Amino acid sequence: MTATPSNYVTCTMAARIFQLVGACNNYPWGKHGNESLAARLCSKTDRNFTISSDTPYSELWFGDYHTNPARVLTTGEPLNHVLSENKDTLLGRKVITQLGSQLPFLPKILSIAKALPLQLHPDKRISSLLHSKYPVHFQDPNHKPEIAIALSRFELFAGWKPLSHITELFSLPALRPFVPVTHDPGRPFTEGTLRSLTRNILTAPGEDLRFALSQLKHAPKSLLGESAYIRTLLPRLEEQYSPTDPGILVSLTCLNYFTLSPGEAVFIPANGIHAYLSGDVLECMARSDNVLNAGFCPEEERDDVDIFVNALLIEGQGPGDIKLKVKEKATEGEGARVVRYRPPGVEEFEVWRIELGENAEGEMEGGDGPGIMIVVRGAGKMEAEGKLVDVEEGAIWVQHILSALLFTPFTLSSSIQPSQCARGGAPPHLSFPTSHTVPAPNNPASWLPWTHPPRCIESSETPYCVYTAAHLPPYSRHGISVLTTPELASSSALNPFHSLHDLNDDPAHFFAPEKLEYPPPYEVREVPGKGLGLVATRKIPKGKAIMIDYASVLANVEYPADVMREDVQDLLELAVDQLPEPKSVRGLAIQGKEGVGFVEDVMLTNSFGVAVGGREVMALFTNLARINHNCRPNAFIHFSDTTLAMTLWSAREIQPGEEITITYSPAGRTSKERQRMLKSTWGFECHCELCTSPPEVVNASDANLLEIRRLQNEVLKLAQNGSFQEAVQGAEKMFDLIAVEQLTEHMADLYETAGRLYYHAGNLEKALEYSLKVKHEIVGWGVPGPFGRDKLKMMDNVIKRIERELGEQKKAEEEERKKKEKEVKGEKNEETKEEKLRGEEPKEEKEPQQKTQDNQEES
Repeated sequence: MTATPSNYVTCTMAARIFQLVGACNNYPWGKHGNESLAARLCSKTDRNFTISSDTPYSELWFGDYHTNPARVLTTGEPLNHVLSENKDTLLGRKVITQLGSQLPFLPKILSIAKALPLQLHPDKRISSLLHSKYPVHFQDPNHKPEIAIALSRFELFAGWKPLSHITELFSLPALRPFVPVTHDPGRPFTEGTLRSLTRNILTAPGEDLRFALSQLKHAPKSLLGESAYIRTLLPRLEEQYSPTDPGILVSLTCLNYFTLSPGEAVFIPANGIHAYLSGDVLECMARSDNVLNAGFCPEEERDDVDIFVNALLIEGQGPGDIKLKVKEKATEGEGARVVRYRPPGVEEFEVWRIELGENAEGEMEGGDGPGIMIVVRGAGKMEAEGKLVDVEEGAIWVQHILSALLFTPFTLSSSIQPSQCARGGAPPHLSFPTSHTVPAPNNPASWLPWTHPPRCIESSETPYCVYTAAHLPPYSRHGISVLTTPELASSSALNPFHSLHDLNDDPAHFFAPEKLEYPPPYEVREVPGKGLGLVATRKIPKGKAIMIDYASVLANVEYPADVMREDVQDLLELAVDQLPEPKSVRGLAIQGKEGVGFVEDVMLTNSFGVAVGGREVMALFTNLARINHNCRPNAFIHFSDTTLAMTLWSAREIQPGEEITITYSPAGRTSKERQRMLKSTWGFECHCELCTSPPEVVNASDANLLEIRRLQNEVLKLAQNGSFQEAVQGAEKMFDLIAVEQLTEHMADLYETAGRLYYHAGNLEKALEYSLKVKHEIVGWGVPGPFGRDKLKMMDNVIKRIERELGEQKKAEEEERKKKEKEVKGEKNEETKEEKLRGEEPKEEKEPQQKTQDNQEES
């Protein structure tokens, strides 16, 4: 790729070309050793550069910025000196007039292992102010719009989610405390609300952030909606940074999350909020190094919150504004591709990517202004200034783009991968190579703890392999196969030696084996109109663990960009064939459907999305796959990432002969919303009892669901205004409707809200009642993993506090009663003394029985 300034006009001399050596730096977020593309490219031309396996290599700079300039390969002279001496030849008059002897852009290669700081690059106005006030920290007055082009799979946060999505997320109880008190709960967020919300999160106490994340981590996907990826990313970010880092909450709840394939790009304007998460990237920006950080970094490295928040660009930062639209130039012949990346509204630079197959030629148009090019992978020749120059991987050149440049590759091997994007220099091979599976060494000791030799697909990023553990507890009945990377396969999250007894100490008793009944209270049988389903064989009380099913197949939701789909299908076939009972998976296929890809179809139509080791995977549970959908189910499921097992719980009493069902749609959706989601996601229309009821019944149910939403907003608004008694009344109405609609799976959060409202209303007895209900929900029905333990511990502390305050209240009331009795008794003693002084007999207090007799006689 070649970065060139657009719209520059200059009278120039003949072009000169220098080969450069880039400068590599070592920020802790960089990839280590040879995993870093930046390090590998740097080592190709710098003979003094040695890669160390335990050192992070984060960036390769190959511009002229004074803090980290590239150098001429043959002389070691810094590029900024070369440009100063050859400015007329290399820069052109307009660049010189505006910037002196400097490049108008700054190019880099980034190799990212963990999240970069949550940041923005200030515009010219703010940069000028910061530079004048803090010249050491902000070393130039320029703006810094940038584009980032993926060279491998690239994850990032950038720009704002739609305001409606953010509004919905912050209706969750765990996030409501961050909403500005001035916001009307009945209305969607505005840009002003979002700015205030961001400030509230960035200035929140660490423990408030920790608590919010602990609840968000295991929030049901049905409540997270389109942001369900939060459950996958959150553990990874907490591992990289502290749970008290505000960048985690801002990014997950407010920013768009993107995953780009090689060649795709994003545009980050000045003042645009973003954080890069992982991948290899070519980054080009206007000439500046100014940045404001707000998270994903130590507290001492964060900038002033008010400066950051006030600078934020909010308008025009939706998902469609971030992805950069590219223009592909028509080329002659086959195997050549020239792509142009032009950032909107930016004059300082643009980027060209040239990709060539064997025996192909690619030509870049002539232009005005300086250019930097880098060969990311491959080798070939470049024709410039009438000369033919050999260019190889890692080569960096600076030139003035006056005449066309012609590129031709050497004969390239199949090791050239499609993720190789060049920036100007010798272009790499474009065509996707045919991937093939590679067996592991035939040494069983090297497979442990897996029972079969792993089989992998070659990839430019990381191998993608199938691992199988058969006849190992707790998978002894059907084994488990996993399609993933070696990194995840070697982690403790996928240790196939987990056993059930480890869970008996779980305070929530989640997945405790004593909760199961034997023989099971169900059987698989034909259900009219549905095929096979689960039917109760005896009465099942509410809150019983009906079934524990272990995953038979786990597969990454995403696989490397250069892995062929057909190869993944082959691995899926192998994964199933290596199980002790392959027919348990194959039996889930649509009747009569066999052939290529049918196992993939089974996974897509029967698996559940779960988080394992901080990553989203598809999990196939062969027994649970038989459970059909119902909009008012009588059961629900919980997943344990400790044992890779799913538990089926009864939501109400289930009668013998009744089908056991779960819901495939998020709770609380109206009939039209449910049907639309089921059709688009699962490919069927629901014909359950509710959906086939008369219109007046369906309409009444929809009205209840809408009223529940209205009451949620009303209760929140009343609570924010301090009207706790009215809020409690609204919550009680909401509970009644929830019972009618049988939305009882997530009652713990609602009970906790009611407990807090009663507490603030001063009704400690009701606050205790609802807090005990929360604990009953957690212990009785189970809440997965660490979240359940943390929640139970928190509720125990809440209950103890309320019991203590209630005891103190009752003690105070008792003391007040005794005090009044003492005062009354003192008054009577004074009356007796006065009677004695008058010579009267003191009046004796008659017993209640004697009083009754006297009254009867008088009557």
